[in-house]
Formats: sequence, structure tokens, C-alpha cells
Amino acid sequence: MIPNPLDLLSLLGGVISAVRPDAPARPTKTIDGATFEQLLEQAKDGQISSELDVSIAADAGVELTGDQLARLAVAADEAQARGASRAIVLIDGMALSFDVQSRRVTGTVPIDQAGVYQGFDTIINAGDETADAKPGTLPLPGQRVTPSNESLLNLLSDQIRPQNQFSQSA
Repeated sequence: MIPNPLDLLSLLGGVISAVRPDAPARPTKTIDGATFEQLLEQAKDGQISSELDVSIAADAGVELTGDQLARLAVAADEAQARGASRAIVLIDGMALSFDVQSRRVTGTVPIDQAGVYQGFDTIINAGDETADAKPGTLPLPGQRVTPSNESLLNLLSDQIRPQNQFSQSA
């Protein structure tokens, strides 16, 4: 007969304790004076850079300039901080398929054609070098919409909202 592990532990009684009630509280470790939670928020806001490069898969059929790769790296840091894994990256009029974990462009996405694009959990706007567009990410499903995306939501709601076909005359 094999004894129950809980019974064996009860034989030890108070000899072994996983948590010492008299142990001093462990201080919160900081990096440059910031806690982990603060660093995570800074990364989500794009204030911290991993300084990791992005790459392009050989069969992606995409060529990017140094400036585009730099903007993509910043957007990838933000997407990674938010927990994204696969993204559509909008940059200079292109829509790229991007693996956030490996930081690799894997191809293009034909968003100008009708269709459903599956397997992506975020959209990254890496900006447009010819406009004053700011890089950023759209929220992941279930996340609260930030005020920076309010103009996009207004634009989309105007396209979806049914138009009133009847006018009221006074």
C-alpha cells in the first residue's frame, strides 16, 4: 500500500513550513528606480526600447529601408509588451504580416481586397514617413480602447451607422 503524500506531510507536523511567519518582507526589486509594473507600463507606452532588430523572411517578398526597419522595431517592442504574437503592420502604405515573437516580417497582407484575415491578434501602425502619423497599436481583443484610437472608431462608426433615409420637415 502506497501512503498518501498528505499523510506523510502531516507526520512532520510543524517541523517544516513553506512560509516562515517571522520572515521579513522581501523588498521589491527595482531597475533604475522603477518596479516591474512601472517598467511594463513604460514598455506598453513605447518609452522603453529593447534595441532588438527586426528581420525579413527570405520568402516574404518585401524590401524595407533602414528607417522603416527602425520604426517597425519600435512598434514591435510595443506589441510585444502588450502580449501580441502575430500582427498586421501598417507602414508607408504597406500591410505586412509580422511574427512579433521572432520579430520577423513573413509577407504582405492584401488588405485592399475583400476578405477575412485570420491568425492575427493585433494591428500595428508603424507610421507613414510622408505624413505626421504616429506609430501605435490597436487594442487586443478584450482590452479597453484608449483615447488615441477614438478618431479611428469615429471614422469606422460613420461607415457602419445606417443613414437616416427619412428627413423630418419642420
